[in-house]
Amino acid sequence: MVKVGDRLQLWPKDKYPKYGIVRETSSRGVVVEITEVDPRDYTRYKPGHVITFPWSHFRVVFNVDKL
Repeated sequence: MVKVGDRLQLWPKDKYPKYGIVRETSSRGVVVEITEVDPRDYTRYKPGHVITFPWSHFRVVFNVDKL
């Protein structure tokens, strides 16, 4: 699964990419710090924001093209 320090693309089907680093995992979910947001994206998420995803709303998709 995921571990602390992993770099993730968040909401990979969004038009503009957002990336984050896993800061914590627990039985309740995953804590991710936003590290990069496409400048054309005017969402509320900015670098430095910390988001907690419960496991029920968290899914990992491996992109083999990037390996």
